[in-house]
Amino acid sequence: MKAVPSAPSNLSTFSLTLNDAAQGTTPKLCAGFDDNTSSFTTLTAGDSLSTTTARRYTTTTTIDTNSVTNAYNGASGTLTAAINASADGAITFTTGNDTATNSSLVVSANPDYHSVNSAYPSDFYQVFTAKITKNLSAYTVGVNAQRLEHSATGNTNLVYIVKDDITATPTTTIGTVAEGTAGTYRYISGIPYYNTGSPTVTVTGTTVANFTGQAYQDTSSPHEVDPGTNQESTSGNVIATTDFTYAQADGASSMLTGGIPNTDTGVSSAYTLGALTVSLTGSSVASVQTIKARSKNANGTGSYSETSTKIQVFTQTPSGLNDEAGGITVSDDLGATYDDDAVRIAGFGSLSGDTPALFDSSNANYYTDSAWSGAVTVAGTNEAITRFSTIKHFTTDLSSGYLPAGPDLETGRDGGEAQYYTLAFRRTNVANFTVTLTGTVSGFYIAAPGTQIDSTSGLNGWLDASLTYAGSGIPGSNTGAGGNGSNGCAFTSGDRIQDGVAYSAQSFTLTLGAENMSNATGNNVLIRIKLNSGDSVTALSIS
Repeated sequence: MKAVPSAPSNLSTFSLTLNDAAQGTTPKLCAGFDDNTSSFTTLTAGDSLSTTTARRYTTTTTIDTNSVTNAYNGASGTLTAAINASADGAITFTTGNDTATNSSLVVSANPDYHSVNSAYPSDFYQVFTAKITKNLSAYTVGVNAQRLEHSATGNTNLVYIVKDDITATPTTTIGTVAEGTAGTYRYISGIPYYNTGSPTVTVTGTTVANFTGQAYQDTSSPHEVDPGTNQESTSGNVIATTDFTYAQADGASSMLTGGIPNTDTGVSSAYTLGALTVSLTGSSVASVQTIKARSKNANGTGSYSETSTKIQVFTQTPSGLNDEAGGITVSDDLGATYDDDAVRIAGFGSLSGDTPALFDSSNANYYTDSAWSGAVTVAGTNEAITRFSTIKHFTTDLSSGYLPAGPDLETGRDGGEAQYYTLAFRRTNVANFTVTLTGTVSGFYIAAPGTQIDSTSGLNGWLDASLTYAGSGIPGSNTGAGGNGSNGCAFTSGDRIQDGVAYSAQSFTLTLGAENMSNATGNNVLIRIKLNSGDSVTALSIS
């Protein structure tokens, strides 16, 4: 007698899985999640919600399990879709065809097993194919567990549907940016910039709405602070992208339990992060820039929030027109005795007018005694500003909204008032020299303190480069002192530096006439540049 085959596999041998893809970016279950599973064994905080048996969902969709195919017994007993330990659809099997849908339970086939496997006799075993299907909207927010249960032959494993209560990416509002570690400033035109000593800024009071729901994003950078918008036509980043972990961003009221983010952080009200320290970038940066921040949740990455605070960094080796950088070159082959470059000189900021009386016309060696250096006071003066290799008329209040806080260059420096940039160079055996200029100025004056021009000039010892030299003798309108009748120093009419004309690398020969730098105190010639609003100089050299 032929033996009857054993019964087909019963329900407890099948694996139930979720067909629908998990929603979100590397979601994991938050601490303190809402547990709706009743007596079912449930997940624990920190579990992944991207597996085939535990997934996170946010949008309205139908959640399907896989179909358990040809399970025994399909001729007797009751099959139930158990959700959170409660029946959500049941079908009682008979020897007939019991395919049907009852609530969340779908039985799609109920055949004689012989039709599936001919090795089995007819009318001996009956099997079923079934699944659970339910719309997400019918689940409760939090963790939901479900399985198929057969009253006689056992149950499948549990699968978990985590319905999240946040569907948007987080909203970040960056907090107050303040100086952390100052380091050692670099001063250019009396304006401080972060330079050496590992400077930092601190961001406090940043808030994040919808940081977590039932799930959090599994990432080492849930919050980041990034370079923002460059100001004043600068380029280069004052910070590198700086990532913060959940632990680093944790606020005074902790959002963590056992290192795992709590559920619904920032949902009822925005969550305030702790103080965040951001290092300023190292070498080769000369920039004014804001910073911005954004955060991540299980839905993805939110939009940036940008601060209005402007951070000034100058770690680059100064070049060009930067006061102390030697950016105003003087040709080595001009004259004799010296081969150094021009320097900006301090002490003229309190002197008014285009051609002020020199504060020591007879004894001062301006080149050596008044060279501009360090934190020169410019607030409240008429000093023009060198800003990123450009000499300009500058009226910005750097004392507020800038880091490091600088001078107030707005108060007392109305846009309608002229500003001045005064420099000195030294040579001997020079009566004529050529200035090459790129930019626009409103006046250009020279002086040779200690020479007869101090007396012949009608401009307190200065000569005007917008006027042509009279052709012979010592320039100056004071003929009684030996002047030639004109305060002009432009060698020819084509050498005049005129008010409001935009020049591009144009050269102008200027003259001391019958005088010579050999007779000047310290062999100095001074140059005083007048700049009105909108004026600037981007290149200047002497040959």
